[in-house]
Amino acid sequence: MSPTGFAPHGRALPPGDAEILRDLRGGHGSLLALLHQRHRGAALAYASTCTPSPDLADSLVTGAFTRLRDRVASPRRLDEGRHAGCVRLQLLESVRLDAVTAAVRAPGSFHRPFVDWLRDGAVWPLAQDDRWTLAYETLPAGPRCLLWHSLVERDDTPALAAISGLAPADLTIALRRAEQALRHSRSALHTERLDGADCAPFLDHLTRRPDAPLSPPVVEHLRRCRRCRAVHEELGELPARAARHLPPRLLGWWPSEEYARAKARRRAPGPLATVTPLAPRASARTGTRSGATPAARHRRARCGRWCALVLRTVRRMAWRAVVLVLVAGAVVGGLLAEHTTDRWSAGGGGATAPAQDPRAPLRADRPIAADRFASAQGTLEFPTDAPGARRLPDGASLVYERVRFGGRDLDRLIAEVARVTRRPARLEFRLGGGPRDELWTTMALSAGQRPHAVAAGVRPLTGRHDLRVTARCAGAGSCAELFSFHLATG
Repeated sequence: MSPTGFAPHGRALPPGDAEILRDLRGGHGSLLALLHQRHRGAALAYASTCTPSPDLADSLVTGAFTRLRDRVASPRRLDEGRHAGCVRLQLLESVRLDAVTAAVRAPGSFHRPFVDWLRDGAVWPLAQDDRWTLAYETLPAGPRCLLWHSLVERDDTPALAAISGLAPADLTIALRRAEQALRHSRSALHTERLDGADCAPFLDHLTRRPDAPLSPPVVEHLRRCRRCRAVHEELGELPARAARHLPPRLLGWWPSEEYARAKARRRAPGPLATVTPLAPRASARTGTRSGATPAARHRRARCGRWCALVLRTVRRMAWRAVVLVLVAGAVVGGLLAEHTTDRWSAGGGGATAPAQDPRAPLRADRPIAADRFASAQGTLEFPTDAPGARRLPDGASLVYERVRFGGRDLDRLIAEVARVTRRPARLEFRLGGGPRDELWTTMALSAGQRPHAVAAGVRPLTGRHDLRVTARCAGAGSCAELFSFHLATG
């Protein structure tokens, strides 16, 4: 377990989120309760902006914590991937992903604004200035998480101290440095767009705090230079600008006022979500589970053979009940899926390839539905006759995280598309999903309105990779509708 930190007066500090994630991976599953206490209320508040059903909101949050647990249990580095190091953002994104999947199947269970956003294509607000997001994403994970909780969530000092694992005095310094780093990063983006060298000597002054005095030459330059003046005014409004621009670009769905009100109502922690903890480690000396206390072991020993017989009988009955519930759920789920498919496809026209279970890990050897993306940029909308598809304009991209590749003979990529424009169009598939992604293959699209398959040769891959799919075509409007894609043997 990580070493314990201490406050200035000698009081032991609770572990921060990053430390808890490391300790969870080390086998200390009991620490998962701390993450529930810190983040479950906010996750429920976010889920309640998607659905009015408390039970459905609770289910979405339980799924989000399960995803977090599975990610910690995986061999993937904890400091890699989208929203790495920020538990709150990871949970909110998981809630949104599962809410989108469930709303496509049962839109009546969700708030009308959320369903309208989904039917409009679950678009990110690309018309907004994205330079704040770019500046934010260049920062290390720790400062990013601090800025999210302080500027966007507006969490109080005790909550920030608990999440970061810092004493209040150290937290103040860390927050100041994080804001300063964001100012420098935003100013650097301005530097890249400078037309001349006149602005360079004044760039350092742009990143100073708004209450810092400015020398007469700087004031004169800001009076003459409209661009530097605009950046200086932006940086002077850093908290408000960051709170306004970051959430819609990072999460897509962000009803800020509703979320803040719901979160305020849930300040008091509720019951913990039901999430299976990480498997406890066995004690090296006794061979018993480390979570079993001596008193519990004594009670079991004293109970004797009669208690053991009763326990075995109860467990058998419980498992039978679980099996019956699962079978019934599968039957009802199948009927519900059939009903909702008919309901959405009543307009006719499109047909999608059979996709994977929405909660199953993505596998490249099986059809991956277009709407299984983890993040998106520029997607227009899904057609009402094919809600799993995505209509992609030029430059729009979908990122699929941790897609499992396997089989050295899978060297042919097949995509099912429809309504392909007559203009030259193609899909680019890149590995990595980030700014340094690597082009894997380019797929030329044949024009046509009806659903049809297109294929391209690829280099076989193994392991898990993030995958970015980007549409390219000349002119405005949609390039094509993407239904699904998968690998096959050439």
